Amino acid sequence: MIKFFKKLNAGQKVFISIIFSFGLFIAYCLTSVILTFIYMPDVALHGKKIKRIFQLIHSAYDYFSLKTPYLALMAGEVKTTILSALAALFIMLIVLLLLAGLLVIAQKQRKERELHGTAKWSTINEIKSQKLMEEKGILVGLYNEKPLFFGGQEFCSLGAPTRSGKGTGIVIPNLMCWEDSLVVLDIKQECFDYTSKYRRDILGQDVFLFNPFSEYTHRYNPLLYLDFNDPKVELQIQNIANSFYISKDNDFFVGEGKSIFIAITYLFGVFYHNGYLGDDYTLTNVGGALNGINIIKNGQKEKISLELATETAYLLGWLPDTVYNLFLSFFSQKEAEKQFTGVKTAYETALKPFQNRVIKNSTSQNDFDFRDLRRRKMTIYLVINPEDLVSARPIINLFFTQLIDTNIAQGLPDQNPELKHPCLLGMDEFTSIGYMEKYEVSVSFIAGYDLRSLIIYQADSQIKNDKPLGYGEKGGSTLLQNHTCNIFYRPKETKVAEEISKRIGNITTKSYGRSFGAKSNSRSENTAAKALILPQEIMDLKMDEEIILCNNIKIKCKKANYFSTPFLIEKFKLVSSTLRNVNGNPSESDYKKAVQNNELAIQLPELKAIDDDIF
Repeated sequence: MIKFFKKLNAGQKVFISIIFSFGLFIAYCLTSVILTFIYMPDVALHGKKIKRIFQLIHSAYDYFSLKTPYLALMAGEVKTTILSALAALFIMLIVLLLLAGLLVIAQKQRKERELHGTAKWSTINEIKSQKLMEEKGILVGLYNEKPLFFGGQEFCSLGAPTRSGKGTGIVIPNLMCWEDSLVVLDIKQECFDYTSKYRRDILGQDVFLFNPFSEYTHRYNPLLYLDFNDPKVELQIQNIANSFYISKDNDFFVGEGKSIFIAITYLFGVFYHNGYLGDDYTLTNVGGALNGINIIKNGQKEKISLELATETAYLLGWLPDTVYNLFLSFFSQKEAEKQFTGVKTAYETALKPFQNRVIKNSTSQNDFDFRDLRRRKMTIYLVINPEDLVSARPIINLFFTQLIDTNIAQGLPDQNPELKHPCLLGMDEFTSIGYMEKYEVSVSFIAGYDLRSLIIYQADSQIKNDKPLGYGEKGGSTLLQNHTCNIFYRPKETKVAEEISKRIGNITTKSYGRSFGAKSNSRSENTAAKALILPQEIMDLKMDEEIILCNNIKIKCKKANYFSTPFLIEKFKLVSSTLRNVNGNPSESDYKKAVQNNELAIQLPELKAIDDDIF
């Protein structure tokens, strides 16, 4: 016992000492009670037996004193006092054994109840423990009419079929609530039309829209993000090339086209940064480089061949050997006419969209800077019309690749005091843009850079589709696992409902049976598993209901639809006279009318036509 006590730490010793002291005190009190009953004067008892018992207890209460054991000892009643103390200890032992037995029985019954599962809907305290009721964050739903803001840095996902209200329940509400920087993939431009004015006028943010297929857009030029003072600039160019030159089965021509793209982009860059490029440094002009390069010579623009430009730059020490060798490899293929034609075609085909006049204009300069996303509060809407999605995939891929790369290059917020604001990436219709290597690779660590991901998609099967349409089974699973908070609307497929029900878990139910025999009857008890919520119940969710699974939290709650949630309605009324004049809650048609009256969106710049010569 002494050895055991020595092994305990200070806290454990104090705890045991307190419990032991408390036990001695209880034993002493019981001894006092027993002695009180022994030595108190005889009491005249009247009435029925039960009444006499209460009379006796009342009299004992009057005579009870903690001094009784001491007085008994002083009076020479040692033997009686000792026997009373032993009796008290015996009573305590019996009570302890009874408590231990009850605990064993309770534990056994608990195990029986947990045999097939103990799933349950989370309480409000459990919800708060997972940062789902913060002051701000990603708005994921309503619980007892209170907003559920998912705070912290973890990611969120919403999987729901088409026309289930993803835009009205998640995308637009978050554009109205997220107070820091935000970049949203906005298919159809609906998000911009409903929220851009609020984000500029009420939240005080700089608001931009980039639509490469429109004349009403802000501009984005990916080449102007290249830093030629960085020794890793070739890798930066390669990241751009990866967005346009996607090789299936290691296609030779695509690979060679990618190599010459890296070389030409580097060549244009050094001429541009040394003040000798006669054209803008754009993908449009890079795409036409095989026909020659315009340079500045004696203050005048002059067109020279790619070969001459390469040799000039190399002699001036502007080109590293790695880039120069890419040029030499390309030029040497001219002797094999078919091979050279194949490489030339692969190179130019990938950049063909940039020869379009509208895309040429929209990618000519930068009206916003990804490096400002965490320095100041700003919003960028990346708008792509559905009919342009296939053509836009390389541009979208490059857009998010550079966004992530430039923010990572700035460093962690703890190391750079300028980076004050987190940035939310709202990826609406996430699977419509296909596979993005940068997103798959970086999703596991960008949270540390204050970049949060909110992906909205129709079904897990879309994300797990084979590349380049999806991320594959393994990549898709990893991507989804990195999104901690998962929101589900009413599914249309039974299989999806079964998967959600399985994730939520089971409870253990009991059933009883009785059999009758000739001589005796018997009663049986059986346990079985039952889903906390059945697949059919998930299929029957109301249009305004949703399920949230976040770590070990399970919530069945309401959607935070922008047209029916009071605090969101008030936000819209701040910028729309049409909505302010509506008695009661505005209807969806009232919101559409406000959009048609241009009350919810800012005015976009119209691009002036630049040099329309197409290579």
